[in-house]
Amino acid sequence: MDRPLGKEVRTPYSITDYLGKVQKTLSGCWLLPNKPLRNGYVRLCFGTGGMLAHRWFYEQLVGKIPKNKCVCHHCDIRNCVNPNHLFVGTHSDNTQDAKRKNRLAHPTHQRILREDQVQKIRIRLNNNETCANIAKDYPVTNWAIHSIKQQKNWRTI
Repeated sequence: MDRPLGKEVRTPYSITDYLGKVQKTLSGCWLLPNKPLRNGYVRLCFGTGGMLAHRWFYEQLVGKIPKNKCVCHHCDIRNCVNPNHLFVGTHSDNTQDAKRKNRLAHPTHQRILREDQVQKIRIRLNNNETCANIAKDYPVTNWAIHSIKQQKNWRTI
């Protein structure tokens, strides 16, 4: 059944139903017949909620995913659900894995901004200026300013 890219797929909740639909590639990847989202992942929908397919398969076949952990792909195929191709790691582990494989799309924001700029951004944030307004003055996104505000980037400044 063809459907528009990015739509969720209703799931019957049973791993055995999905194992019968998995398409196995020569490289060992297990792919679902569903079209992936624009970001390359397949999302399964459970009534009012949903989950990325590779995370759901991992939980069904391996076990619970610890809080604040990613399910990463050894194979780098985002719609692969083979538990032997998946591993649990931190966001940092996932980023380091991507760096080793030269798969990072953009440099980190820490390399775009200088320390003096970050200090000025923090002053503006402390004065309750919006991230969107601050981002207009720098070559970064609103999200980069928000990450500075949340101490996710530039923690030492």
